[in-house]
Amino acid sequence: MARYQLTIGGTELNPTVPPQAVKRTGGGRGVTEAVSINGAVIHTRGYRMARRIQIASPGPEWVLLEAQTAALRALALADTSFTVTFGEGYETAGTFTGCLFEGETIFEPKRQIGYANYSFTLYIPQEA
Repeated sequence: MARYQLTIGGTELNPTVPPQAVKRTGGGRGVTEAVSINGAVIHTRGYRMARRIQIASPGPEWVLLEAQTAALRALALADTSFTVTFGEGYETAGTFTGCLFEGETIFEPKRQIGYANYSFTLYIPQEA
């Protein structure tokens, strides 16, 4: 696997998406505590939380090819889960299944025909 490989639903993004374009939120562990009447913690329960990864052009010169944006747009409209693979150069490296697009997917065409800027959020579930 290439260091900065990013594949979404079978579509490999090449030209690649730079690491500064990928921002992760969530993915930690939520903790709940059972507390007695006098305030002592009886036990704690943890669960893994889902991650959201925002991928956005860091500048106007960072673009995707029109064929890639068409495939991603079709995947977003299909509203079905897919697999995402991040290369080892990204903060969130690995292959994740059951992913979905969340919110609005934006692909703004550039003046040069065949290219578009991008901004979208992926929902990546976590197994317990």
